[in-house]
Amino acid sequence: MHKVFDKAQADQMLRTTKELFPEKVRLSGANLHNMDLRGANLEKANLSQSDFSHSDLSYSNLKKAKLIGCNLTEAKFIHANASKAQFREANIKEADFRNCQLYACDFRGMLNTSTANLSGAEGIDERHILQKLIIPVIQKGGHCRRVEISVISPDEVLCASGGNDGLIFCV
Repeated sequence: MHKVFDKAQADQMLRTTKELFPEKVRLSGANLHNMDLRGANLEKANLSQSDFSHSDLSYSNLKKAKLIGCNLTEAKFIHANASKAQFREANIKEADFRNCQLYACDFRGMLNTSTANLSGAEGIDERHILQKLIIPVIQKGGHCRRVEISVISPDEVLCASGGNDGLIFCV
């Protein structure tokens, strides 16, 4: 079960935790829904399985943070530094990563990737885009089940897709 914090409690908890344990913060499983965490220093924090839906983490330091299995629905990461963060199996439905630093991140198995805003995000390259993402197919003449991998050009145009039906489509 998740513990629910109000903004004042979360702010105090983050300050105290960072003072006591400056190298690592562990908030796995926390309910931080709809929180204002702008500018928070969560470097190397274990935030796995936490709920950050509708929260604002803009300008935050999330370098090397573990966000595995997190609910990041409609969360804001504008101008945040999330380099080397682990986003495995996170739900990023309508999350806002505009101008976020995402160098060398682990994006395997993320959910709802097509609705996230990655405009101006730095560090996203073909290696990350080519990683296995499970994305529902909504394209005419497409795969009969689900897309397992997609290749997207830098100008965000779908170039090719491969599905669990064994087919590869080139556009």
